[in-house]
Amino acid sequence: MSQASDSPADTDQSTISSRILNQLVATVERAGVAREDFLRNARVEPAWLETPDQRMKQAEVIRIAESAMELSNDPALGLHCGQRSWEGTFDVISHLLAHASSFRDAFDSLFRFSELVTEDLPLQLVETGEEAELHHRDRDDLPLAVRRMIAEWATVGLYRLVKHFDGTTPVSGIRRVCFRHPAPEHHAEYCRVFHGMACFEQPFTGLILSRSLLDAPSPWRDEELCSTLSGLAARRLSRWRNNAPYSLRVRELLVERRAPHRVGMQEAAKELGISVRSLHRRLSEEGRTFTELSHEASGHVAKQLLLDRRLTIKEAAHEMGFSTASAFHRAFRRWTGTRPGMLQRNH
Repeated sequence: MSQASDSPADTDQSTISSRILNQLVATVERAGVAREDFLRNARVEPAWLETPDQRMKQAEVIRIAESAMELSNDPALGLHCGQRSWEGTFDVISHLLAHASSFRDAFDSLFRFSELVTEDLPLQLVETGEEAELHHRDRDDLPLAVRRMIAEWATVGLYRLVKHFDGTTPVSGIRRVCFRHPAPEHHAEYCRVFHGMACFEQPFTGLILSRSLLDAPSPWRDEELCSTLSGLAARRLSRWRNNAPYSLRVRELLVERRAPHRVGMQEAAKELGISVRSLHRRLSEEGRTFTELSHEASGHVAKQLLLDRRLTIKEAAHEMGFSTASAFHRAFRRWTGTRPGMLQRNH
């Protein structure tokens, strides 16, 4: 089984909920930085954080994260943010995960409703033999300090979620906590947070755990509550999608109606209930074009085939509707700016 979201090169157009930023602000405050000073330095309007459905581009979030590291003077800020991961960050989702019947059900719900937090959830679940791996996909295009902070934040969050279902300390179901980056100077804090299970310079960032833990009954399961919360999350997700920018809605449609059955602008406009002229105007107002979105969607689908489904370049080319691998090579480079083989080697 493998579930995955977008890949690193596609994240610049994604947005993140203000709930994530509130978590970062709270952690910086605990480090002794006044909220007003941090927001002013990070160029964030206080009112923005008070509206749960506000969204911010990931590039802006990264800029704010750099400001947080600078002001807090806390090299382990990512670890400390991660320790607050389930303190209201996901709102209805956090409660849905907490009362799921099993970790697998929780993970499925996280993917199903992840758009309430971000359109790009860089997580993947891979099951092999008696083990399961939870991968967090790193942003290799970011400076090491920022990439490390994001990796720490995400991995502690995953660790705490698994711990919730396992119920032991240290978590007996986790076999190893992995990080791609080298051991930092504050590696002793990793030992404290992960009870000595952190390993560095690993093939991926994430967790290796016993596969049996995925389907073990949760001591906190509440099916009636989960059913109610799922309905609430579905309504909120529908509301978000209906109010989402047209560029995002078009991109999602193009990914869903994946190659080789590509959707043209006329079909997309019909699916969204507007005219081609109106769709063109709305995309123009958002600074996007249908061709750009088509390339992004095709690049995303192709990367999923190569990375998540582990297809060969020839197999991916066939599934994308190309008669030759060379034609796929040219299209892939046009979509992503890199070559299929280089993408596979880097990951």
